[in-house]
Amino acid sequence: MNRREAISFLSPESTKQDFSNTARTTSGLATYSGPWTKNEVKHLLRRAMFGAPKTDVDYFVGLGFSASISELLTLPTAAPSPPVWSYSANYQDPNVAQGVTWVNAAQDNQATGYRKRSLLAWWTGLMLNQSRNIQEKMTLFWMNHFATEIDSVNYPSYSYRTLVLCRQMAIGNLKALLRKYPRSWHVALS
Repeated sequence: MNRREAISFLSPESTKQDFSNTARTTSGLATYSGPWTKNEVKHLLRRAMFGAPKTDVDYFVGLGFSASISELLTLPTAAPSPPVWSYSANYQDPNVAQGVTWVNAAQDNQATGYRKRSLLAWWTGLMLNQSRNIQEKMTLFWMNHFATEIDSVNYPSYSYRTLVLCRQMAIGNLKALLRKYPRSWHVALS
């Protein structure tokens, strides 16, 4: 199907513009060649991570520009341990022992609120104790981009799986993420 023909009814022929003689853009992205001081590193880290602690700023200044970019874009291969049952002394989860993960446990409506809080505490811990890479910031970006609200889904294990998918695909191929995302457990229940 020709898209131009499909939408041609929206504008009369007399208002069409001829762009055939329009010059093409020839510029591109040039490699950064400016200074690599604490100011530039702080600027980069505030965008790529959650803040710019002095230890990280000093570390990246010492690495230099190219090595810093490479390190920020190199994600860890090992996944973090999943969240564990650490809810409350007031509730005993019949499906999960204290200190064991609940992500594969049977759904328990009484435990749902506790598991959501456990998931949020686990994820917040990952963001606060982030490695020197962009993974946590991009995970938050994708979770917000797809309007994935953990509170709106009453299946914390599905929310966990969606978080894992966003972490795994944090800087991967968007097309691949989009192919996997609609089949993720979270979206099906929203």
